[in-house]
Amino acid sequence: DRMADFLLRLHALDIETLDLSEIPRLEDPVGGALEYVPDTDSWATLRRAIEAWQTAPSRDSLLHGDFWPGNILWKGNHIAAVIDWEDASIGTAVADLATCRVELMMMYGPSAMENFTRQYLTHSTLDISDLPLWEVYASSAALATMSGWNLAPEDEAKRRQGTTLFLNRAASETINRMNH
Repeated sequence: DRMADFLLRLHALDIETLDLSEIPRLEDPVGGALEYVPDTDSWATLRRAIEAWQTAPSRDSLLHGDFWPGNILWKGNHIAAVIDWEDASIGTAVADLATCRVELMMMYGPSAMENFTRQYLTHSTLDISDLPLWEVYASSAALATMSGWNLAPEDEAKRRQGTTLFLNRAASETINRMNH
């Protein structure tokens, strides 16, 4: 709940009143996903679905860019600080939501991911119709870059397995949307 509340407050900031001239614009999820989803026959249907995706218009927000439990410092049951802002950007809040969902699923399982999402969406008017695309992007990017995270081999193997399952679910949702 505290993580969702923090993210809601961050995304609700009036960015027009802040000097964010040094903060880059968020990348396009279509191009980003296509960069990381393998260009092989087994992924061709997903790649076509990504290429055909029309993103919904959304309000720009300040994004953390890497919001997950490992970047949160706690004091008791309260967030003391959120660290690692090097991926901060301006764009749709769906991107932060997708990144956090992948990480919560990996660390704490589906219940934690769904509780976080429910808490966030209960207090937000965010259109999450692009969530499957952002989840494909976040999970495929994680799989492509994970070897550089300096994880112990058994931890990397476990994360790869879980992230692949997450990607497969998001890919199915993305493909299903193309077919409907």
